[in-house]
Amino acid sequence: MKVLFYRLALKLYKSLFFVNKLRETKNCFFLTFDDGPHPKGTPAVLDFLSKYNIRATFFMIGKRILEYPEIFEDVIREGHTIGNHSFSHLNGWKTPFKHYIDCLLYTSDAA
Repeated sequence: MKVLFYRLALKLYKSLFFVNKLRETKNCFFLTFDDGPHPKGTPAVLDFLSKYNIRATFFMIGKRILEYPEIFEDVIREGHTIGNHSFSHLNGWKTPFKHYIDCLLYTSDAA
């Protein structure tokens, strides 16, 4: 099972992060935001991050990417990393493995 998961992780790596490669940096921390894009929250966060020249990772839900494509594009345009947070925020502990992976791949296609 470990080998299967490892191979799957290698295959999916490109679909887990859509934009920007993570940079090797010393003395840093990573800011992440989940469940976006959101029509009120995401623009407010982007304004704050821009004001202080901060980059973050936004774990986006595929369904919301389709609902708010312009906000998704704003996040990319401002140089942030986009992470795949599934298509509809499935519960990974209660969702069959294949269905969960299919939803991740569908989200990658949506982006």
